Amino acid sequence: MWFANGDRFEGDFSDGLFGGRGTYWYNSGARYDGPFANGLRGGQGTTVWPNGSRYSGTYVNNKPNGYGTVTTENGSRSGRWRDGRLDDGRIAIDSTLVECGYD
Repeated sequence: MWFANGDRFEGDFSDGLFGGRGTYWYNSGARYDGPFANGLRGGQGTTVWPNGSRYSGTYVNNKPNGYGTVTTENGSRSGRWRDGRLDDGRIAIDSTLVECGYD
């Protein structure tokens, strides 16, 4: 399924929403592979950005929540995530960006 903004989805639907396994390509070049629940990323999945950065771990309501690992050109960090932020507060993730504050 293609969207007007250039995003694309291939996968399962449930009650007219993304549900089950699927892949979502963002027009930014980022890609998410994993499960969806009620139209949102939910469960163990992986997002890869065009620069090669990646997050692998648990998603809840479309954001990293629970245990996960982000890997960038500066290295990798693993830990517990809450509402898209690593508990140490130095890394935040959304669908198109990884912000890192490595020391």
